[in-house]
Amino acid sequence: MSQTPAAVDCSMPVIVSVIVPAHNVELYIDHTLTSIRAQTVRSLEILVVDDASCDATARMAAAHASQDPRVRLVRMTENRGVCRARNEGLAVARGRWIAFVDSDDWLEPGRLARMVEAAEHMDLDWLADDQFMVSRPNARPDGRVLRSEPAGVSRMDVAHLVVRDPPEIVGYGTLKPLVRRSFLHRHQLAFRLGQERYEDFLFHVDCGLHGARMGLLNQPLYYYRRRPGSLTAVDPLTTLTRMLEQNAIAEHAARDLGPVRLQAALARRADLIRSSLAYRRLLRDLGRREVGSALRALRADPQLGITLMDRLAKAAGRRVRW
Repeated sequence: MSQTPAAVDCSMPVIVSVIVPAHNVELYIDHTLTSIRAQTVRSLEILVVDDASCDATARMAAAHASQDPRVRLVRMTENRGVCRARNEGLAVARGRWIAFVDSDDWLEPGRLARMVEAAEHMDLDWLADDQFMVSRPNARPDGRVLRSEPAGVSRMDVAHLVVRDPPEIVGYGTLKPLVRRSFLHRHQLAFRLGQERYEDFLFHVDCGLHGARMGLLNQPLYYYRRRPGSLTAVDPLTTLTRMLEQNAIAEHAARDLGPVRLQAALARRADLIRSSLAYRRLLRDLGRREVGSALRALRADPQLGITLMDRLAKAAGRRVRW
């Protein structure tokens, strides 16, 4: 690992360290870093952790670092995944607060200042804002993540996050919070290695299990890019299987540290994931014309047939409206 030199004034306390893991994102990284550099928060450092990119990502990040001493490039010599990249950023971060930004997303200019103000006013350790979801370049946002939450800032426990992160939607597990660095240091928290899919969900649960004072800011200040060809869209069976594995990790941790409400929320989420897996396997079998396998699944779980008919009816209704 090596870092580009940067003339940073170390005498000024850093309010927010923004950690940006990056791997082969030359199409997006410039837009992402430009939006972070435009933040209005008074003192900021931007840690770009290049995870051994093969394209121009590192060169483009280095160009930003040469223009702005708040930007530091951390280069990894081999591809180790987003969890290791974020942890490398955490190891060198100096800010009172930590923010995580994916390398293809972007921010409203006042996002970090607003979040710091809200988190410190409420004495929180973890605060997440709403997200705009964007599916196409230069398109209007086509959705938001937070649903039915109070206006402004509200407190939240981790069980609520789990309830709001069911399978097959963009749920609260994707939120990108502002986290107090002293809280992470005190509890020695970082991203679990080897959990590159839904790593945010496990990190949020770990924070909650260690007593983080959590909150939500019902204001969309983060733009979440849903890229075409993502694993979620292309291979839902693999995605759901991975989600179930990680939910099991959270359930195991919650048995020792978690309240009953959290344990129940995780158990319910596991049931929902299993139901989605069964439905997706049924669709796969029908698509392959494996009628025997599909019939066996329907006999074993009659609810699958009801779910299938319900979803087909909803899809037909959408086509009629269109």
